[in-house]
Amino acid sequence: EALQAILGEAIELGAPEAAPDLRAWLEGGALGAPPAAIELSVEVELGSTPPCMALLLLELPGAYPNELPIISVRCPAYSRDAQSRCSADLHAHMAEHAGTCCVWPAIMWVQEHGRDYVAPAAPACRAAPAAAVAIRREYIYFHHVYSRHKIRSILEWAHEYDVTGFLLPGKPGAIAAEGDDAQVREFVEQIRRLPWQKMQTRHVDVISVSDSVALQQARCFSSFRELIPGVATALAAMAAAGVAPASSALFGTP
Repeated sequence: EALQAILGEAIELGAPEAAPDLRAWLEGGALGAPPAAIELSVEVELGSTPPCMALLLLELPGAYPNELPIISVRCPAYSRDAQSRCSADLHAHMAEHAGTCCVWPAIMWVQEHGRDYVAPAAPACRAAPAAAVAIRREYIYFHHVYSRHKIRSILEWAHEYDVTGFLLPGKPGAIAAEGDDAQVREFVEQIRRLPWQKMQTRHVDVISVSDSVALQQARCFSSFRELIPGVATALAAMAAAGVAPASSALFGTP
């Protein structure tokens, strides 16, 4: 609440519906163990020349602040290597604040140093020869998908990378992603950068097509959508799209 008073809408609780129970536990009105983890996302402005925003993702364990949070930084201007270096450097900085409430120091560190990991614009180069066109379908299994900020990011990325398929929230969670081979690979890589208890690609189909028109015609899913939780929902969606055989690899169903 103190951070929200300072940051306003820039900070978001991963599961807003859990806030009343969490507040009751903190105030001593609820019995039992503390919450296993609390997920937070914080939007941090890295500068204005040009404008650049980063998303700070934190998972606070039940023993926080005695136990450091799981943390990562996501920024569209970061390369894969820069993303890893930024998160590692931030974790090292937070280790200096072990045993204290280190969320605010983490936010301040990203505000001060986050722009250092933005790569300079590459010089213009001659266009490369046209690459071969292929459609890729990738099926990914998750231990669970509950965080609303993760779900929102995945839906936004699906639109950005022109990926069709579905996201199954809950436990277990799953994603079916199809589209241009390179675009799907980048989409999955963005998701992999988020902190997960378990994320595993269980099946991939790659089919060469003649051109982008043929790629669109080869799609089995017409859009990318969030499903109602439950494996049965995903099985029905896969059957309707004509990809039911992949369900055995994704969920271990006969």
